Amino acid sequence: MGGVVVGAKKWTVAKDQQLIRAWVNVSADPIIGADQKKASFWSRVVSNFNEHSPQGTLARTSKICKSRCLQCAPLISKWIGIMLEVERSNHSGWNDAKILEEAHRLYTESTGKKFELEHWFERLKDQLK
Repeated sequence: MGGVVVGAKKWTVAKDQQLIRAWVNVSADPIIGADQKKASFWSRVVSNFNEHSPQGTLARTSKICKSRCLQCAPLISKWIGIMLEVERSNHSGWNDAKILEEAHRLYTESTGKKFELEHWFERLKDQLK
């Protein structure tokens, strides 16, 4: 009864960035490209992710990596919509910092939570997908 409960490993910014790099590398592979099954795609992503993990760290599964991406995707989509809304409002004299501040305000107002995935947005905003 007094057993230790082990929770899910927390995703750090560094691990997120590693996952994003793996996803981008596999997605952008010109030889295979988009012509692959989902299971094969995620198998390649997790392989790339684990290959670049520091020695001695526990490997993550494709299910866990896919789950992290699926968890983050709608939040990032929401953020992109808000950023576009703020940028289109074209406030005179606003710099990038003010636009970002307003986007954070609107996101929090809309969702009740702070947006904490800017590192995802920054890495993926210029990707075609």
